[in-house]
Amino acid sequence: QTAREILALPRLGAALARFPAPDGGALFAFDREGEPAAVCFPSAGRLLLWKDGRFEDAVWKPPGGVLALAATGPGALSFLVLREASVWRVDVSPAGEVSLPLPGVGPPALLRPDGTVVWGAGNTLFFRGSEGGVRQTGLPEAIHDLNQLTGDWIRARLADRQVAVRFPVGAPQVFELPEVSP
Repeated sequence: QTAREILALPRLGAALARFPAPDGGALFAFDREGEPAAVCFPSAGRLLLWKDGRFEDAVWKPPGGVLALAATGPGALSFLVLREASVWRVDVSPAGEVSLPLPGVGPPALLRPDGTVVWGAGNTLFFRGSEGGVRQTGLPEAIHDLNQLTGDWIRARLADRQVAVRFPVGAPQVFELPEVSP
């Protein structure tokens, strides 16, 4: 995302598609193979779906308070939405819409394509897999933001640094990421 447009780029090469972007941030969803699936502009209430090599406006409009977006299956999207003081998961598919409260989950939050919910509270990172169990790990500082990296890695932006985290079977793994030089 640039200040004025969304670019869809292949792993190597020139832009596949360009689409004007409204003001504000964007949330991106990729399918399990890493292909573009959707872009949500929460402040504009706009959702774009990737179809036939380009973005198209969706008929369905995203709810207010969108925190995260994931492509969870063919034609299916899931959102984490802040409603009053609680986070809800909203699943949208050709079959309809289903909303479920997620007790204990708060922002910042991330939803992965496999249905895993990841969220931070202070300096603790929580991970709730599709089986329902919750795992956690402490980080050196409070968590400000979460993003999906490649595979099962998550980036947590802290006050003074960034870390990559994953929750494999066994102990969570945490690695500090190098800072980008100007």
